[in-house]
Amino acid sequence: MAHTFKNIALSTFLITSPLAIGALLSTDNINLTSPLSTPPNTAPSATPSVIKSIRLDLSSLKEPRDFDRLIDKILSRAQRSSVNTVYISPWSDGLANYQSNLAELNGFGQYSFVESFIEQAHANNIKVFAWFVVGKDNFPANAHPEWFAQTKNGQPLSHEDEPGLFLPMASLANQEYIDYHLKLIREVNQLPIDGWVISEPLMSWGDEYDDDYGDFSPSTLATFEQQQTINPQLTWADFRAQAVTDFVKNTINHIRSSSDKPVAITLFTEPDKAGNLVSFDQIKNWLGMDIPALASLNPDYLELQSLFLDFEYPQEPQWTASMIQQFRQQLNTDIPLLVSVQGFNSESKRLSSRDFSQAIVSATEENVAGISTYAYHTLRSSHWSKLRRLWK
Repeated sequence: MAHTFKNIALSTFLITSPLAIGALLSTDNINLTSPLSTPPNTAPSATPSVIKSIRLDLSSLKEPRDFDRLIDKILSRAQRSSVNTVYISPWSDGLANYQSNLAELNGFGQYSFVESFIEQAHANNIKVFAWFVVGKDNFPANAHPEWFAQTKNGQPLSHEDEPGLFLPMASLANQEYIDYHLKLIREVNQLPIDGWVISEPLMSWGDEYDDDYGDFSPSTLATFEQQQTINPQLTWADFRAQAVTDFVKNTINHIRSSSDKPVAITLFTEPDKAGNLVSFDQIKNWLGMDIPALASLNPDYLELQSLFLDFEYPQEPQWTASMIQQFRQQLNTDIPLLVSVQGFNSESKRLSSRDFSQAIVSATEENVAGISTYAYHTLRSSHWSKLRRLWK
């Protein structure tokens, strides 16, 4: 199965009625200079019953001259669109966007951007979730090349996140990386964030026949061989899926050991040529993502991705409703569903504001718990205009 989805970090939003989404750095004819309202500087009292969120991918934003002005721009636009939650990336390309004692800091981290953003968001009654893409965002590839996932010929594995942007992928079976990751989770969990989004937990994009995309690093192969001596019936597909599930399980356990913050897991879904969701077994063999096993971890939300323009077989925006219906038929669960709606152009087609709006309406009509879109930096003024009408 060809991989055409550009592993969008996140792609994770939430809603059940009109929703909200990301924003662009440019002002796009919108006045962003008016001051924000300033309610008491305390966190919102509870997670909104309907989450309307934007994804803030700091790795895709240039470090500004004035960080305070950037925060004001983002939150001003969010307020105008009735956004009640922002998903923010604590790490970018292995560097911290907050004052970390473990990871090297980038410019955002030196400014304490995440801390300042949380404070200002809470002052305006907006929740902030920490959001990261598994095995990518907090992987310090330059400092620890031995943690890389590898192809069969020993080359470091990278995935295309956006056209032309390749991010290194860590091995989820490397114990040293796992330990480092969990230390970072504990550190970020001490910040006054309101929840977590664990995005796209998978072990590369390839099945056992894809030499260029599977993780065949020494640590992964050694762990597989060790486990096979205990269980000779263990298959490569089952091993990969268990490694991914264990990674997410340990992450959730570390979050919940010191807080009751809600956790969402963003899943990968893919339609066939006829618009039917591929089976969970196919997803497991392809990506190492065992959806029923991840659901058994009892996250507070499961998020589905409606990247309707960017699938191998593109769909109409209204297919979003069919995706939700088919998923519910495949997985009998009471876990609330979130939907991430495509907010960026595909390589072959520009995302129109009409298609964008129709996908959101389609998801809303299925009574999901929240809707989001990727991302603040990809939306045009016409998309924001649609959001303001939908979420007012």
